Amino acid sequence: MNQADKHFHMSEAYAENSSSQRTIGQITIGKAVESLAAMAAAGGKNCFYVLDLACGPGNLTCDLRDAIAAELPGRQIVVTGLDYSRMNVDKLIENSRGEIRGLVGSFFEASSLPDGVDLIFSNEGLHWQPPHEMDEIIYSHLDPGRKEQYIQWAMQNFKTALQNIFDSLADNGVAVLQFGNEGQLSALWRLIRDVLNQTGFSGYKPSISFPLFYPTLDQMGEAVKDAGFRDADIGIEAFNQDLTENTPEVITAFLRAFSEPALRREMDEDVVAAFYSAVSQKLANTDLDAFRKDAWHRTLVTLKK
Repeated sequence: MNQADKHFHMSEAYAENSSSQRTIGQITIGKAVESLAAMAAAGGKNCFYVLDLACGPGNLTCDLRDAIAAELPGRQIVVTGLDYSRMNVDKLIENSRGEIRGLVGSFFEASSLPDGVDLIFSNEGLHWQPPHEMDEIIYSHLDPGRKEQYIQWAMQNFKTALQNIFDSLADNGVAVLQFGNEGQLSALWRLIRDVLNQTGFSGYKPSISFPLFYPTLDQMGEAVKDAGFRDADIGIEAFNQDLTENTPEVITAFLRAFSEPALRREMDEDVVAAFYSAVSQKLANTDLDAFRKDAWHRTLVTLKK
């Protein structure tokens, strides 16, 4: 499968159509800068190596670099963004005017991550899994037996990613990771399934799925300990946030920005347009306050090696 064909490939419009991603990203950046500043205060280093996993086109990577530079003036900060998509990595380099390095690779592959990193940052990345065929839009809708098989497979991948993060960190290095936990965007996934079940779209449903995994807090604790992090060096904060997008049109644009590449693999252009029109119409007849409330199940994880 070509890299550009993977289901979790985001469209170029994602950065402009996900205010929720930017909002939580700034919180994650704040925690990352705080962690790196504490490391700097401990003394002994004037150069810090920073890695952004699943950096996308680099909008948050650039913000992270600027925030660190403002907090630690006079220190050398070497920032690298890693993404599986060559297109995104090229955009990162372009958006940073060549000041940020780019790597094409996957956090599931140990060889993709550099060694000796002081700070590993990731926002909205670690809940994505490698491509995986299933007969539902997302694993939470699978029958119990298939769901359990998927969870076991995804947990192993999740542990692999965390092990790679542990191995990539320098001694005393810190990882600040933000990703979804159990139940994230459940109302949105139900809406997508309901629309796909409609006449005109149901024939495409068996071919369209999104390889996500939203772990429970217990699963997170197990995974980070298996990776080698000690109890005293693990911080896991879980909290809910409302969906920032607040109109049928804006919510549909957000959905379209992360889902359209997957749909276009199976649907003609006119069917894709009809699908998002049906989503928008369904949202127009939905109680949006209830739909948006606590939609995001966030996890902010801080790990020290």
